[in-house]
Amino acid sequence: MSTSTPPEEKKGLSGLAIAGIGCLVILAIALLGGGLLVAKGCSKFKEIAGDLDFQKDPAKAAALMALRLNPDIEIISTDDTKREVTFKTKSKGEVTTVSFDDLQDGKFTIKNAKGEVITVDGSANDGKGTTTVKGPDGSTVIGGDAAGPPPRR
Repeated sequence: MSTSTPPEEKKGLSGLAIAGIGCLVILAIALLGGGLLVAKGCSKFKEIAGDLDFQKDPAKAAALMALRLNPDIEIISTDDTKREVTFKTKSKGEVTTVSFDDLQDGKFTIKNAKGEVITVDGSANDGKGTTTVKGPDGSTVIGGDAAGPPPRR
């Protein structure tokens, strides 16, 4: 007569438990990495924003922030009485002056070194999403129903 031996009991964790622990480790690494990226982004934002006061003058702060974020632009001067900022495009060497007085209303004026004035106005779009650009060569309406209603099919 043959006697069967009882099966050996498994020792250690099951495959499902090992997979669960692996997933938790990957999740912890991802959260740590994401936290480090957010911290780095916040410190970079503070570095770029510098002395800008977004509560005192949001239009000026937004314009200067946008200019500082572009590595091809060098801010030459700001004039608080005229509410203008003058900057230089490094690649082309062009000097441009921007008035941020009307930014809150959705329009602004750009004046280049040649004295040409370009205005961008999105304030009177009546909810249609149109923007009017006026320059020395004329004006253009962009977006919305600027080209008229869409063709019928």
